[in-house]
Amino acid sequence: MAAREVDAQIEVERRVRKRYLGSSETKLRDAVFEALRRLYSLPRMPTNPYFFVATALSAHSSQPATGRSRSVWAVKDEEVLEWMEEVALVDGTEWCKLDRFSDAWGLPHVLRCCDREGLTDLRALLRKFPPALYPTTERVEDYDDPECTRVVCMSVQDGCLHRRAWNGAPARVGLRHDIIVDGPEMARALQTFVDTIVDTVKDVAEASEGHSVKGVLLKPGTQADAWANEDQRERRNQWWTVEKIRADRTGFDTAVKRATASHHKIAMEATVRAPVPPVMLDGGYGTAAAAAAQRGGGSMIMHFSVRCYFTFHYRVKAPNKPVSPTAQHYATLPFESLYTGLFLEQAAADAYASCYGNSVSPSSPMVLKQNAERMIAIGLKSMRDDKMPRTLRMAALLLLLRGDMGWDDGEDGVDLDTDQGMREHTFTDLIRMMNTSTTWLHNVSEEVRVLKQLFDGPNQLTRTATNAQALYSHLAHLHRRLGDFMRDAVRRDFGLEPLRELIEDGMISAIRGCGRSGISLATPETSRRAGMAAHRALSATGLLTLVVSLTRQQEVYMMRPRLALLQAGAFGLNLIKTGEFDAARAAVVDPAAIAAEKRRKAKKREKQNAKIEEENKKKGMFRKKKQLKPTGEEDDHHEDGKGGWSLFGHKEEKVETGGLTKLAGIPLVDPRTPMPGAKELDRVWQRVYEVVEPGMCLHWEAGVRWIRHNRYVPPNMTHAAILMQYVVDARLDETLQEIFNEAAQPPMVKNPYPAVVQSLRATGHQFDVSFQLVGGDPLTGAGGDMTTLRPGQAARLKGIAGARPTISMVQPPHPVYAARAPEGSTKHAPGAKVFGLYSAVRLTDPVRLTLLAEQLPGLLKSRAWQSGAYQYQCISAFGGDAAFTAGLGPMDDRRPKRKKGTGSSNVMGFTPVIEEHTRALGPSLETAADIYGHDVVQRLMAMQEETPWIVHTLTVPKGLVAAAGTVAAKRAVIREQERLARESARARGEFGSGPGGADENDDINTTPGSARPDTAARAERLLARMGSAASGRSGGSSPAAKPPPPAGPDDAKLRELRQRLEEAEETLAEAAKQGSGIGGALGQNAMQESEVIRIPWDELRTNQRDAAKIVSRVAQHGGEACAQISVKFKDKYLPVFVNFHFGWSYRMANTITKGAPLGEAKDQDMSTKETQFQMGGWPLDAYTMVFATQADALAYAQWHAHVGDPASPSLMKAAGAEFKRNELFCAKDMDYLAALRCRVARSLVMSEPFGLSAQLTCAHMGVPMLTQTLQDANSMLQHLVGASEAPEDLLVKLDTRGARTALLEYLDETEKLLTSPSLSYHLGANRIMVKNLAMLRKAESESAGILGDEPLEKLREVNTWLAVSETCVTRGLYMITLKRDEIVETKREWRRTKREEKKAAKEKERSRREISREAEERKAREEEKNKIAFRYD
Repeated sequence: MAAREVDAQIEVERRVRKRYLGSSETKLRDAVFEALRRLYSLPRMPTNPYFFVATALSAHSSQPATGRSRSVWAVKDEEVLEWMEEVALVDGTEWCKLDRFSDAWGLPHVLRCCDREGLTDLRALLRKFPPALYPTTERVEDYDDPECTRVVCMSVQDGCLHRRAWNGAPARVGLRHDIIVDGPEMARALQTFVDTIVDTVKDVAEASEGHSVKGVLLKPGTQADAWANEDQRERRNQWWTVEKIRADRTGFDTAVKRATASHHKIAMEATVRAPVPPVMLDGGYGTAAAAAAQRGGGSMIMHFSVRCYFTFHYRVKAPNKPVSPTAQHYATLPFESLYTGLFLEQAAADAYASCYGNSVSPSSPMVLKQNAERMIAIGLKSMRDDKMPRTLRMAALLLLLRGDMGWDDGEDGVDLDTDQGMREHTFTDLIRMMNTSTTWLHNVSEEVRVLKQLFDGPNQLTRTATNAQALYSHLAHLHRRLGDFMRDAVRRDFGLEPLRELIEDGMISAIRGCGRSGISLATPETSRRAGMAAHRALSATGLLTLVVSLTRQQEVYMMRPRLALLQAGAFGLNLIKTGEFDAARAAVVDPAAIAAEKRRKAKKREKQNAKIEEENKKKGMFRKKKQLKPTGEEDDHHEDGKGGWSLFGHKEEKVETGGLTKLAGIPLVDPRTPMPGAKELDRVWQRVYEVVEPGMCLHWEAGVRWIRHNRYVPPNMTHAAILMQYVVDARLDETLQEIFNEAAQPPMVKNPYPAVVQSLRATGHQFDVSFQLVGGDPLTGAGGDMTTLRPGQAARLKGIAGARPTISMVQPPHPVYAARAPEGSTKHAPGAKVFGLYSAVRLTDPVRLTLLAEQLPGLLKSRAWQSGAYQYQCISAFGGDAAFTAGLGPMDDRRPKRKKGTGSSNVMGFTPVIEEHTRALGPSLETAADIYGHDVVQRLMAMQEETPWIVHTLTVPKGLVAAAGTVAAKRAVIREQERLARESARARGEFGSGPGGADENDDINTTPGSARPDTAARAERLLARMGSAASGRSGGSSPAAKPPPPAGPDDAKLRELRQRLEEAEETLAEAAKQGSGIGGALGQNAMQESEVIRIPWDELRTNQRDAAKIVSRVAQHGGEACAQISVKFKDKYLPVFVNFHFGWSYRMANTITKGAPLGEAKDQDMSTKETQFQMGGWPLDAYTMVFATQADALAYAQWHAHVGDPASPSLMKAAGAEFKRNELFCAKDMDYLAALRCRVARSLVMSEPFGLSAQLTCAHMGVPMLTQTLQDANSMLQHLVGASEAPEDLLVKLDTRGARTALLEYLDETEKLLTSPSLSYHLGANRIMVKNLAMLRKAESESAGILGDEPLEKLREVNTWLAVSETCVTRGLYMITLKRDEIVETKREWRRTKREEKKAAKEKERSRREISREAEERKAREEEKNKIAFRYD
């Protein structure tokens, strides 16, 4: 009976899990099946399938109806079709209006897709704009020429299709002013047109100080210009600012007249401030209205980007004659405004339509063709520029213009079994896409871009109190809305957490920098700094929001390939044959690169023709000879093995398939063609996924040939056999089984996709690490276990095993070991060896470090000097990741040819970090630190002036600088307390003041006996400024955040201030020391930019005394300073960081002997300030420092010889615990690279098994280290290639050729990394970054290596995304490490428990045996006693 109940319960649980994974609930099983089907349909199989499957499943995370609002994808097709508005024809015209609505007039295909509520909001918003942007349709006489009259017809273009329930108000509003001028002469009418433009510009600029006019754009070119000429047109654009128009009005009039006569576009771009209801900002995804309701309601300040186009229509008005019924039109097509927009006034629509007369109508074939081609061109450009809302709007309008899609009322439902029903369903998907959170977030990114321009740049607002308060208000509610959205989005995708943290940190720091109600923006002293901080924060925020938006768009297209095909088909692109991403990338490619590619192909054909001629000469006269390859440039598209070549050059005609045809010369979706099948949709899906390059792949044809050659399976089973082998090799089946089991475990969540995707990505990173362990490429997995150097020579290992050094002790009992390169490893540096503790040299690469030491002798040279009573000794060594360089594998002896994507921006594979430790002996810490700070600054000056190196910045921790200020304030408070005590004593007559008293030494310049409240006020201001610094990383409550002390006597107030300053000093110092000694360089993490202070080289050179004082104060508090420099390594620039550490020991002045080594000072008082862990062991960085010479290693060991052997169990355990504490702190602070570095160091310190240490090292030195080195190279290149305004001496010193080489190699390596499957977390980033890198290549070729402001901004965007990518990758790897550590700890605990149980059992058995033995002995004694008694008896 019990067995039946158990079986029944198991069956119920099985059915519950089946239902949970099935199509009725989560659809996880179906999604995995579809992802695997698409994986197997790829023409080339990726080596690592996990990222592909994770990307396919991540699209399901945002699809369920999660969150506070209903998902738009849950809306049925019938309801979506009901959203489409009813259109009514206006009597006597060929244009329409919305049925029972008087605020929209236009053509039916535009009105059909509008929203009544959205148009009502837009009309109300336009009424808050300056009146010049929303003019009336009254006929107005020109005040300079009364015979000329004008009518301005305003129409709405961008933003006319926004739906209020989902999208809210648009951040970008596109208006169009069709100016109809009636005049006797063309010249006079044209002058009236120019005057109207000038009046509009002036009225907008003078309407309010909150409006900003960028200027008037005279855009040359015609609608027929191709994509290849787009960049040339952009360079020829003429911007006329308001100041330029006022200064040169005649020139502006002439330029506008010439542009109008040449049919060129004229537009005004402005930023308008307006209060809007919070509901208009929400749509279906915002929280502005709820937040405003909690604060009592009210409007919110918004800044809108407005672009207003001006077109000229001229009608002849002769004296005593009626006005001509037909106008002459310039820079516009017939009825252009009606095809892409609508009018909000009937009078404006009547006036606009009447200027065309009866000669042409909106529905004529020629008008339809011209306007449709214009809309296709706009859609293609928007698709290329990733302007998603405009792309969707143009696609919907084009499809509605066809008349065979989107006109069903939905009452009869949609039959998906027919082609027409499937098209209607796909069209409703397009309408849903226009109302998703993807479009809403893209609108927010546009809002961020608009707001960013107002803080800093040529279009920034004047810093008045009103403008500052408006900017602060907009920034604050934008931060709240983005924070709410991202918190909800992180629940659906864990990969968004680093993005959310970066946005949160940047926005909070910018808001705090603006001050309360923007007071810092309005203050001239702090306005510049606050504006630049807000500009930087908004730049990063705009990039990340755009990345999320485009990623969501790609994910939707991945799930709905029919939607992607329909949208591209509306613009004439066939995704079955080609991809729009390739077309967009080719549009921005460098022309020089195209010419170089043509030359390469021509040279290749010449070699082939020479080879063919040699073969033909060897053949006889009557044998068939091969034909030569064509050599003309028009035949460059012919490649080897692709197609044939005939004698007459005949090309086969291409037949458009996949639902595309040409109707009246316009390529659109053909409703008569059957919808594509599964194979065609797979190609579309692959076109969507083409933003990620598969990398190293398994080629089907080669696999089939290999299996047939080895005769493993019959020919008809090759495909299935390869698939099975592929899945088994990757262990994909086991991983998916584990994922299904974990997902079906209670409690079952509604949306299991985020956890599944996270698990797949983590497994994919682990899969990459396994390739790197054997010397493979960390991005593609290419490579093998071993390679042969040359014939006859033994093969050597690759990977970490091939670079593992040979270790031996140097001079026992000193704990210094020597690491030598393995036998026959390389020819780069024969006999290479380095020195250090065992943990530091266990997995280091002596070859790389020896090469660096030979190129950087000045940075690794030991020094000793004496200054008065102070004696100094300096020892330098490699720090950072030098102890883990064996994870990079051995350096290749061969020098490969440089190709795109194969170069390395860092030949070493890691960023060198030099740890420079200086120890001082002397009577005073302050004086010793001041001398040390001056020495550091002078060394940097010598590096810049006497070496080919370039010094960029000096970085110090912000917390320690604040702590130093706290100490100074505390000293002032103490002096004030002492002064008050002396005054009170004088008042009581206890002692008198005379010359030479204590008051003369007071450094506060006030008269004796006067009240001095400024000390308390300064201390209060200091505590207020330190509030953010004290609470930023401490995690607890800040003493600076406490309420001010109560009013009372001066002495009580000063005592309270002194106590608070002491608490703030301890908090700041503790927060600044958190994570110290973990390797790396200060400020190397771009996501923690707000925690450091960077002193650029210009300020360092001009303010040497202040810089030395800052270094001195940081050194006094146990901190470190870091200098970023660029060095020449083999004719290439290499970024190097130098960390300056300072330690001080007390020594009386008369006990110092000149020239005596510091190691002999151990018998004196060694009260060192150097950072050590609690039990007084060796510094943490000593366990990962690698020395170039044996003498330096022994000298450094002598410094800490009094502590003991660092390899002793007690010190090793203490060091491991300290690394563990730093690891947890870094992980909490989301610095996962530092946390992973601490984990690797802990593994080496604790002497864990070599296999575990090797795996951790490869995980750290793989993709995470590659992203970090690229970030460092980016930071270096910003100084090198952005030095257009640098001093002349720096430009003379700079090697421009080396900088350009470094830039090109950086671009190649970055594109290879960012487009790899390992970093395919966000597909939108791949699109943006590839485009940015192509633009950087083009800018570099045009400017000869010196980049301007816009390319530098793109370079910073790339660096920001590299920082985010590093966080994403290292987070996954660190989570894998934690999980493995938990498993190991569980096993250890189990073994420990088993040992204790076994020990207890043995003890119990021993006790039992002891008791039994004692009982037997007692029984034997009793028996013996009885025998004796019986014998006597």
